Amino acid sequence: MGNQPSKKSENKKTKKSKPVKENEEIVKEQKGVVDTKVKYLDEYPLLSLFSTSEKKILKNLFLTLCDVTLDIQDGNDIQNQELEKKIITEGEIKEEKFIHFLKLPSKLNNFGKLLYHSFKSLTYLKKQVNAYEQESDIQKYLNKYEAKNKLNFEQFLFAISLYCMKFDEEILSKEKRIHCIYYSLNEELEKDEKKNDSEDKTDDLDELLGLNSKEETVTISHKTIKEMILGMAWITKAHQMSVLKLKSIVNTKEKEKLEVKTEQNQNEINDSVNSEMIEKLTNKWKENLDKDIPSEVIQTLSDINDSNKNIKEEMTNSKNKNFFDYHSIDSYEYDVIINLDEITINESYISFALDFSLPKKMRNLSEDEKNNFMHPWKDWNKWYTLRAPNLFRILSIFIYNRLFNSKHANNKSIYLLSNSIKGNGIIANMDDFLKIDCGINWEQLYTFSWFIPNNCMESHINMDVLYQATKDGFSISRYEHCVRYYPGSTVLFIIGDIQNNKDNNQIIVGGFVQSPWKFNSTFWGNNQCSIFELSPLFESCPGSKKNTNYVFCNSKNGIGFGGKTGNHRLWINNFFQKGGYQYDILADYMNSYVASETSFNQKFDVSEIVVIGFGGKESLEAQRKAWDFEKNEAERRNNINLLRNADGEIDKNFLKMAGIIDETAEDKGIIRCQDIPDEKKD
Repeated sequence: MGNQPSKKSENKKTKKSKPVKENEEIVKEQKGVVDTKVKYLDEYPLLSLFSTSEKKILKNLFLTLCDVTLDIQDGNDIQNQELEKKIITEGEIKEEKFIHFLKLPSKLNNFGKLLYHSFKSLTYLKKQVNAYEQESDIQKYLNKYEAKNKLNFEQFLFAISLYCMKFDEEILSKEKRIHCIYYSLNEELEKDEKKNDSEDKTDDLDELLGLNSKEETVTISHKTIKEMILGMAWITKAHQMSVLKLKSIVNTKEKEKLEVKTEQNQNEINDSVNSEMIEKLTNKWKENLDKDIPSEVIQTLSDINDSNKNIKEEMTNSKNKNFFDYHSIDSYEYDVIINLDEITINESYISFALDFSLPKKMRNLSEDEKNNFMHPWKDWNKWYTLRAPNLFRILSIFIYNRLFNSKHANNKSIYLLSNSIKGNGIIANMDDFLKIDCGINWEQLYTFSWFIPNNCMESHINMDVLYQATKDGFSISRYEHCVRYYPGSTVLFIIGDIQNNKDNNQIIVGGFVQSPWKFNSTFWGNNQCSIFELSPLFESCPGSKKNTNYVFCNSKNGIGFGGKTGNHRLWINNFFQKGGYQYDILADYMNSYVASETSFNQKFDVSEIVVIGFGGKESLEAQRKAWDFEKNEAERRNNINLLRNADGEIDKNFLKMAGIIDETAEDKGIIRCQDIPDEKKD
């Protein structure tokens, strides 16, 4: 009996064991659900490139876009796991659903169709791996991956991973990524796939060596490239109009808040005034007019006056104050709706700039002949790499936002793009620059964004106007005052009238400078600098490493890019009146920048010069502080010079007046030092 457990202890055991059993069953049940999901999703290694939330979005989005009607609640997975698995493994996104998902206006349907074709046709251009190189799991998977020419879940993941830059540079370099996109835009791809099924395959050795590979010989029509670029131009302008709309909303709302706050402050001031005391003291003073106004009354009235003055100043300043912060675009909760009819683009200029990717003999042909021209990959890639390396920049941002931006998923602010892809910025805010009306339009700035570095093209960066010749003066001294000590990247735009030209054509040229401006008699800069022409031709020439003569600037010679002192590739004189843009194919000293197509020498009369800064508020503040320091230092030195006599020696009379020299010790030539702390005497 003594060894038997009591009823009390039995009850305790029973009470403890029940919940444990229930918990085990719950855990087991949950684990079973998880295992069911992971079991088939493990077949898609590319999912490992995405975060947990991104995985969920991708899965539910694919289920939604498939031609199957399913009841999916926001934020919840489908309950029927078998049905989900069947759709994921066998489903396919059709063109109509994909285009609807892009949420673009009907006039961009061709752009949507091209993008769908690209998603469906993207394939991995196999990487030749060194025998000693260890392949990652993703690399092994990609080298075996074959596109099925349909947008199933596997192809969907691959396309998004490529467009949203989820692959490491080692797996897929920038050039290889663009090559994949270029290859996927080939209209004949589907025909070639069917044709290849019935023909013998290319010799394995030739394929390994890359000889006669279809990827290298693929061609795309000029019309296809143009439609893609014009579609991206529209997306870019829609984004920038959304930013301006958001800026207007934020400023309006913040000013309204400030007015309410100001009114509250005014009421608090009025409430704090002791009107009875003022009335009593004032009446007392009136009875004794020979006496001064009581100090309490004067102080109270003074305080009220100061407070009202501060409120008025704050209200006046708020009218011109910009409350909008480009760094906080993603944090604003306002729904930005723009009028799509207001988005107008001069397509002719963008098409004109793109025509320079054509062979020279093709550029003066008719539009139909140019549109039908087929670009070989090698030729187009050479132009793209040198002249427009960021041509497809906006596309990645657009696709990422359509997929993962919660506002877009809820049909809010659908043209306002969040810059969520590192190293792939959106074109900066151009509003302030366009307002100065210097002769450069939006389309020219858009083509300018094709080759400017990524760190200058982010949505939170404003194109700050540092210098404008027609406003600040055609003078290199004024130029120096406006751009010196600015630590951020800058671009110099020069607008001129071409000399000896019957049509009086305008020329727009310039130079991008990565480092701060220097004013001396030597060349400076680095190969991140570049020079360009936006009109009447389109050309971008990045810095090379053949010599270091990148930028030259001083008051005697003016400003020059490349070449040598007195004979630069791009220059304006020190009076900012004359300029020139030239290239000599035989002159080695002009090779600081990539070569132009042919030799030329174009001189012009300068009509406008503008310098834009990309460093944001931080750079503007740093420049202001540097100038303040120099000003204070100059004043300090000037004060010291005032103490000197005609012989250049410090005047003792000033030192006596300042108490630095002891008159009693003057005859002995002793400087008074009894007031100096002991630690400084040593």
